[in-house]
Amino acid sequence: MSFALSLVALMTIGVAFVLSLMVTVYEKRKPEYALGRLFLMKDETAKALKAMVVGTFIFAAGRITALCYSLNLISQSVYFASTIVTGEAFAVCLIYAFYKMSRIMKPTVHKEVNPLKNQRLMSLPNP
Repeated sequence: MSFALSLVALMTIGVAFVLSLMVTVYEKRKPEYALGRLFLMKDETAKALKAMVVGTFIFAAGRITALCYSLNLISQSVYFASTIVTGEAFAVCLIYAFYKMSRIMKPTVHKEVNPLKNQRLMSLPNP
């Protein structure tokens, strides 16, 4: 059972790490573009920031349980269970937030639109 939990934890932290690197790369390549997109897509940016705030609360709850364990207020099994749950929930919040941020900040490639490309040129009828 502990191998499966370790594997899940490794995968979630790995995904969060890759997404955070993507956000960093997008921000470093074109900082004005990335910030402009963050402000233009306010609703999506707000969702990402809310996920980070929820993740921070979950992280704080995990630290409170660590403090309670160090003061011998809770048992070791409760401490380990809460650490696993809060750690995974925090990682999921980070994954969601960084995914949203990467989708917002990702540079888009616009294809040139030629309105006459798919139209036939009509010739005048012969008299």
